[in-house]
Order: sequence, then structure tokens, then C-alpha cells
Amino acid sequence: MKQLIVESGRVVVKELPDPTPDIYEVVVANAYSAVSIGTERSMLLNAKRGWLSKILDMLKNEEMRSKAFETLKRKGLIGAYRTWKQLSQSIDGGMPLGYSSAGYVISIGKGVREFDVGDRVACAGAGYASHAELIAVPVNLVVKVPDSVDLLEASFAAIGSIALHALRLSQVQPGESVAIIGTGLIGLIAVQLAKNVFNAKTIAIDIDSEKIELAKKLGADKGIALNSEKDVINEVIEVTSGVGVDVAIVAATTKSSKPVNLGLKLLRDRGKLVVIGDVPINVNRELMYKKEAALIVSRSYGPGRYDEVYEVKGIDYPIGYVRWTLKRNMQSFLEFIKERKISLKSLISKVITIGEAPSFYEELISGRSKYIGVAISYDESKYLSGALNHKVQLSKPEVQVSSTAKNIVGRRIRLGIIGAGSFINNVILPTLLNDLKDLYEIVAVSTKHPQHCIKAGKRAGAYYCTTDYREILNDEKIDAVIIATPHNTHAEIVVEAIKAGKAIFVEKPLALNEEELEKVYEAYKNNPVPITVDFNRRFSPLTLKAKEEFSSKPIYGIYRVNAGFLPLVHWVQDPEVGGGRILGEVCHFVDFFNYIVGGRVVELSVEAMPVDNVNIVAKDNIAVVMKWNDSSITSIHYFAIGSTELPKEYVELHSSGSSIVIEDFIRMNIYREGAKRTIKLKNQDKGHRNHLLEFAKLLRGEKSKIPPFEEYVYSMKITFEIEKKLRNLARL
Repeated sequence: MKQLIVESGRVVVKELPDPTPDIYEVVVANAYSAVSIGTERSMLLNAKRGWLSKILDMLKNEEMRSKAFETLKRKGLIGAYRTWKQLSQSIDGGMPLGYSSAGYVISIGKGVREFDVGDRVACAGAGYASHAELIAVPVNLVVKVPDSVDLLEASFAAIGSIALHALRLSQVQPGESVAIIGTGLIGLIAVQLAKNVFNAKTIAIDIDSEKIELAKKLGADKGIALNSEKDVINEVIEVTSGVGVDVAIVAATTKSSKPVNLGLKLLRDRGKLVVIGDVPINVNRELMYKKEAALIVSRSYGPGRYDEVYEVKGIDYPIGYVRWTLKRNMQSFLEFIKERKISLKSLISKVITIGEAPSFYEELISGRSKYIGVAISYDESKYLSGALNHKVQLSKPEVQVSSTAKNIVGRRIRLGIIGAGSFINNVILPTLLNDLKDLYEIVAVSTKHPQHCIKAGKRAGAYYCTTDYREILNDEKIDAVIIATPHNTHAEIVVEAIKAGKAIFVEKPLALNEEELEKVYEAYKNNPVPITVDFNRRFSPLTLKAKEEFSSKPIYGIYRVNAGFLPLVHWVQDPEVGGGRILGEVCHFVDFFNYIVGGRVVELSVEAMPVDNVNIVAKDNIAVVMKWNDSSITSIHYFAIGSTELPKEYVELHSSGSSIVIEDFIRMNIYREGAKRTIKLKNQDKGHRNHLLEFAKLLRGEKSKIPPFEEYVYSMKITFEIEKKLRNLARL
């Protein structure tokens, strides 16, 4: 499929793999997507700035400055430089455009109930309703289009809902007066809504006299050209019988605070100032105080926007509590088009094809154009059959199967990577592409998002990328897969990979509950392929040395983890996606002791701090004590309320007069027979490289430190038991 992407300040047409729908998503073949002139022009102008300028802008923010100096203090000058460079690359990376479109549903996720293939729909959301031939959109950002509304008009539904939401926030009543400052696309839609839907006396104000005339044709009771502020104020006072307007809506985009303060001056006593546009809000406090005016910043198209529970999971707000969500606003706006209370065709200056778009945006950046509404058209008919291509060949030629294809000895292991988030990009890929490049060859990368798929595939040096991971599982040329998708998908993909006969390296946790774990284990018993779980701490050079040093039992072990605070809204804290911090991270430390001690846990106790959900989140501050069948005692102290100055991980191991202390997997002190030895690594090493190295040995039939799969299963079972005991604590 084709999509518009911003790269180095320019709009380009990219060929991307077709998207696949997530569980609560639909894939839509766009017929049209609407251009938000002001927003997109600002994005492009910002994209043309250098990365240093962008970083300096970010550092004007006090919170960002604090994080930057914290990074400098923690990582040193070189480490901080690498982090800031990586951040600059993400700022300069490809960026999609568009957030309002309409087309036909061609594929649905397995959790979707309200849409069918073939439905005509309008879509919303930056990063979802993009300028692209195909888009994957969560159901709460999609609405059906009435039969009598054409898709060109419907493609403006999200943009129109911005104006509608602002007017709802103003609580304007029939007969009241509304001043709309800025008559671009959203302002002119707001004029029609204020007059035809909310039955208000409507005043349009702009510096452009042509737009003022258009506003009057669309129903504005009064149009005022902004020649001088004093004249505007006098005219508004005259129109409102000396009172001032009940509501002033600022729909302008500028770097000046003048429109906001003009709106404030036009208000009656206790009036409402509603800001839609991208303008600085430096208001005259004295005037605001005297009028006791209300300032409202309108956020997007309505309640639900930026809430992952609403948007991503598709969980609606009950209508009795939230009457006008973003979805209901979009539905309402389309009804107003149907009832001819809104005229959009008179606002559409131009319709272009996706191929013409790069030239259009160059013209837009120059400032020469005076467009109001612009739409991009697509040939949706070629996708209506539902045949999609999720795979895109990258720069390398395809891997050819030789007669020794199944014999890994003597050649590199052919990998497919499923999921390409921060763990893959920051940890796994650098290791595979540098230290272990003679052992592994990356054949394919799969990610859900088409744009990320291309970027990740190229960075990995893959032969192809795909938005459907099953293409990797079905590829006979691939020996092994690395699974690094969200936690809640691990078990399902592992089972599929086992059935496909692939060797598996899966990020922790292996599963989020015992039922999932049982399904994985049953699949493994039926087809025992090589599997390793990324419990990497057991492969750290310091852990391996500690195991070598401690031959006697029992062991007294302490593992202290200064985990750092994660708010409840973080995906790891989501019990359905991340599983929480016990399953998401504490499993690491359980497996560490499973490796060091071995055997079975015979007693397990758990304590947790009371929760306030601001600084202390459930299951974030716990102590776990495990007694093993050889009388060893180990404890895990995991907390999120410690100082950021304190290193994250600290381990003590004691047995038979000997002690070992591991400090953040960079230093180890060994105390024995009255002497102290110190092992200091050049860099922190939590075992990722060794783990991948041992995995390669396993696949090649060499002696390997990869444990039997049952050990990983047991580590997960202990972790589930910790979860159970925490739930029981909550009931007391």
C-alpha cells in the first residue's frame, strides 16, 4: 500500500506492507482523507528544523531538563550523548500525516462486533486515520457513514468533531452569542454548527476578508474583518447590545497570544473563552479576574481521546455518565451533514491524488496557497476484494533454500524477529548485528505497524518485513524466531511457533496465567522444539561465576531491586496487556534463584506495602521469601519507592563461610577465607549476549547452558504463586 510519510521535512509516498487488524480494530480502504491545513503545515515546518534545535526546544521544559541532567549523571557524557543522539533520531524519523478519513471496511479483528466487511465508515486519530490507502483503526475511532452522506464529506468527520466538541464544552444556549476568531476550516465549521445546530447569534472574525464573506454565506450573523482590535471590540459590543458575547472560540493558529486576549475582551461578564487552535495562552489576568471569565482548552474530538482503555481496548464510556464521547460526536456530526445543517463541499478547495500530494505539501509550506479544505483521494476499489499483501521485500535478495537448508552446522542461523520494540532495538539487534553476526542471519522482521515494519526490517538488515507474523512462522527458510511482542501475546505466538516447528527465543514472561502456561507446555510436549525464555540474568558472566564459586548448600540469598516508579497508566501495569510488574519483571529474579539454588520451593511467603496508587502502586513494593527443599532461603526485595541515585540491582549470596555480592551486574566481590576478590566488567552485562550465544550452541547441537524447558515453566509457576499470595493479601 501507499502512505504519505514526512522524512527530513519533506512529504514522500512510501510503499508499505498492508496492515493487519488487532483484536479490536478494523482495516479500512480509504476513499478520501482530509487534510488539516494548519496542523499539518505546522508539523512540516517543525520537521524541517534541525535535530539540535528540536532538542534545545525540549530542554526548555523543566521536566525534560531534569531528565536530561539525570541521564548525564547516570550514564556519563558518552552514555548521555548516545541517549540524546537516539532521541534525536526518533525525532527526525518518519512521521505519518493525517487524522480524518473515510472508506470501506475490508477486514475486522476477532473482537469486533459492530462492523462488517463492506461497511462505509469514517475514521479518526493521528497515527490511525492517516493519509494512506489502507489503515488499521480501533473500533472506538470508527463510525458508520449514513447512506445519504458521501465519503468525501464523511472524511472530514474527525475535523468537524473538533469544532463540535468545543461548542459542547462552551455550553452555549439557544439565543446566546458566539464569536469565532479564525475562520479556517475548523472555524467555518464552527460557524455553521453555532448557527444551525446550537441556534446562537454567530459572529465570525478573521484577518482575511474573503473568509469573512464565506462565513456570512454559511450563516454567520455578522462578519468582522480584523483590521484593528478596537474596531472589532466596538462592533461586537454594538451587535450584542453593549453586553459582549457569551462565548468566544479561538480557532486560529499563530505564535501570538493576541487572538486569545481579543476573545477575552469580547466576552461578557462571566463569559467563556474556548481555545481550539494552536496558540499561546498568555492571558491578561487582570481582565480575566474582573470578568471572572472561564478559560477552557478544548481537547481534540471529545472524551475518550488519548485514553488507551477507550481507544485501544474499545471500552466505551456509559452514555449515562459521558453523553458525548468522541465517537458519539463523530456520529452526531455525520447526522448534521445528512440533515444539511453542515455544508462541507463549499469548504473543499481541492481534491488531489496521493501521487500529487508531495507537490501539494511543498506549495502548502511555501505559504502561497489559500486553501480551506483539501482532501486526498484513493483508488479503494483495488482492495475491496479483501486480498492484502502483508509482506514487503527489502533491499536484499530473498534467501535461497539449499540442499543443506535444515542442517544449521556450517552456516548462520536464520532468524525471524516477531515484534520490534525498545528491547529488540536497544538490546537484541545491536548484539545480533555486531558480536554475533557470524552466528545469526536475520531473514525477516514482523511488526504490527506498517511504517515501523519497514524501518525495523531495514535496521535489522532483513530480507523482508511483514505485518503478519504468521508469514514468518510459515517460512521454511527460517530456523528460529525471537518473540518480543506485548506480554499478553507471548503464549499464543509461542504455541503457534511450536506447531510450526520453529526454535524459539521468547521475551519474558512466557505466559500471563497458568492456563496459558499449560497450553504452551502441552504444545511443547507434543512437539519438543528448542525453546528458551529471556531470563537473561542466569547467563550473566557474574552469575555464571557465582554459580561456579558456590558448590555447597544451603545458600542464603538476597536480591534487592530498586525498580523505579511506574504509574498505573503504563502498559506494564495493565493486567491484561503487561500483566503487572510481578509477571513482567519479578519473574527474572525468581528464575535467577531457580538457577543458583535449584531444587523446589517448599515454603513461600509474600508481604506488600499498603497502596496509595500515587507513589505506591499495587504489587510494586513487595518482599518475597522462598525456602527451598535443600533448606536454602532466598528473598526478593522489589520496590518502586527508592531513590533514582541507587543502582537498580544488588545481590548477596552466602554459604559455608563464603559470600558474594553482585552490584548491578558490573562488579562482583567474592569474600572467602579472610580475603576479598573483585571482578569488574568493562560494561554492565545482564547476560543477553551469552544467552543468544548459548541458544546458537543449542541449535547447532553443541553443549549449551540453555536449561531444560521445564526449568522455565517452574520459574513461571513460582511467579504465579507469588501473584496468588498477593491477591490473598489484598483480601485481608
